[in-house]
Amino acid sequence: MDLLLFLILFPFLVAVALLLMPRDRVRKALGYLAGTIVIAASLFLLYSSFIGPAKYFEPGPELFNGLMLVGEVLIAAYIVYRSMALRKYAPLALAVAQTAILLYFEFGMAQGEGVHYSLFIDQLSLMMALIIGVVGGLICIYAFSYMEAFHALHKEVKDRRGLFFFVLFAFLSAMFGLVFSNSLLWLYFFWEVTTI
Repeated sequence: MDLLLFLILFPFLVAVALLLMPRDRVRKALGYLAGTIVIAASLFLLYSSFIGPAKYFEPGPELFNGLMLVGEVLIAAYIVYRSMALRKYAPLALAVAQTAILLYFEFGMAQGEGVHYSLFIDQLSLMMALIIGVVGGLICIYAFSYMEAFHALHKEVKDRRGLFFFVLFAFLSAMFGLVFSNSLLWLYFFWEVTTI
């Protein structure tokens, strides 16, 4: 279970570090190292869990579910805000409807019902994690050299590499969370993170 949480949390922590890091050379070294670690962790997960039935895990206290719910509402609020600013009303309506259904389910229908195991791994999620880890890790590693060359050729474009690498690694984290989710709340949360 620790490896599942590591694959979800590690890329997100790296994403935050890359966003806040001012020096490009250090950012590149951290990105290379982090991409390599994600690939290695995905391969180790394959090695350690390849044979056997599905395994279910509870990551900790009920606090995690509450944080997921708060995160989902904050993401929905952000989508509503951006939709209103851009005058795009279809995403606004969908975000409000989805959040209303989620809140109704969590506080109405699902009262007293709970998923005892929020994370799981089976053969399909293992293969998906391998694809996410290896392909995503290689994309993240390649992106550092690509963006360096891009900004060398296009000096007129504002340099926002920190934000770009934040999005790449946060997406990687969300994809791992999506694949390992065994709870509808967790699935919605990670799906919305990939949406943003």
